Amino acid sequence: MFLTELEKFNEHIQSFRIDQFEQNGTNLRFRMTVNFNNKSKLFIKEIIINGEKRKYAYQWVNKNNELICRWDNAPDWPEIDSFPHHKHVQDENNVKASKNIEFSTILNEIVSLMNNW
Repeated sequence: MFLTELEKFNEHIQSFRIDQFEQNGTNLRFRMTVNFNNKSKLFIKEIIINGEKRKYAYQWVNKNNELICRWDNAPDWPEIDSFPHHKHVQDENNVKASKNIEFSTILNEIVSLMNNW
């Protein structure tokens, strides 16, 4: 799934590295780093428990490792309408509503934002 999606955005991606891939039955732990041509990076963490419960975090940083955006579903912002899904925009405390995010959605959003810079 991840590699197929990466191919669609090949012209924007400099390299990628799979940092962790562990699957045990219906449990999965996956981490990957994507390096974009503009020197920004996307750190991906996906955990699936018993084939159902999904935990994720997608952290996009600029070339200086400063946060651009992080999408995650950690249950740490119950006051957000889209709880537990949310995003941190340019600052850990600047939290906005988000939706249940998939890898392809993140790549589309990142490439769209990069094209508008």
